[in-house]
Amino acid sequence: IRFYNAHFRALAIDQWRHRLGEYDVAYVHGDPLLAYQVANSLVTCLRLPGPVSQESVALFDKIDCVCANGDTYRQMSALSDAVYHLPVGIDAEFFTPEGPDFRRELGLEDKTVLGYVGRLAQIKGVKELVSTFLKLAPDFPDIHLVLIGDGEMRRALQSIVKTGGLMSRCHF
Repeated sequence: IRFYNAHFRALAIDQWRHRLGEYDVAYVHGDPLLAYQVANSLVTCLRLPGPVSQESVALFDKIDCVCANGDTYRQMSALSDAVYHLPVGIDAEFFTPEGPDFRRELGLEDKTVLGYVGRLAQIKGVKELVSTFLKLAPDFPDIHLVLIGDGEMRRALQSIVKTGGLMSRCHF
């Protein structure tokens, strides 16, 4: 759960109070104060995506675990045993493609490919990616967009690309 200011934090805390019986564990993304509040009632895991402030460190003794990566993980693991490494991204050595060459299959060997892998949902910003592609395409005739995934935005995205006249350069 991600909340960026005090107003939304207050709403979230109010929602937690009314719905406590529905959950066994709370996963809070990026808001140590909200995690501290929730930890009064539930087992709480805080996901820290970025640097840790000194005021946040004081809240961690009440939170059951903290998940972080990179510099945040190194900083936090020195302060607590309840910090777990949560890798982000793809391990390129493990996921080295050995299967079919999608560039060759799609006829894109000599093209510039923009790619997206994930859920085709509003919250993921894929519509903005498609809009950016439509703006770039006239100036870059070798650029193609490959969208791998599915979701509620699929038809709308296909319609946007079709309206823009670039279905031959966008691959779903």
